[in-house]
Amino acid sequence: MEFCPSHLGIWTGAVDVNTDVVDDHNRGGFHMHGLHCVTPETSESCHYFWTVATNPSTNKEETKVKVVDQTRFTFDEDKVVIEAQFKNMQRFNDHSMIDIHVVSGANQARKIIKRLCES
Repeated sequence: MEFCPSHLGIWTGAVDVNTDVVDDHNRGGFHMHGLHCVTPETSESCHYFWTVATNPSTNKEETKVKVVDQTRFTFDEDKVVIEAQFKNMQRFNDHSMIDIHVVSGANQARKIIKRLCES
């Protein structure tokens, strides 16, 4: 995953066992490159744009439908959690956020965006 203040880039996929090195961008196997952009609308809302590119060698239409359906399912699950977290952030606005290791990347991103907005 690559964080930029304007977007997130995600590169993921899979290879058959013992065929290629997973972290080689020129490897075989199945690739998914995603682009996720969050655009503020108001101080309390935003638009979320995303796209994904894949390289299926067979069943292209079936793979496309499966990737979109699974991504939509994941986003729908995430939406519930994100909205609940946002409500808690509003409710406990006077408390500082706790920086734990599993959210350190997101917390660092927030600090970068805050610093950019203040400059």
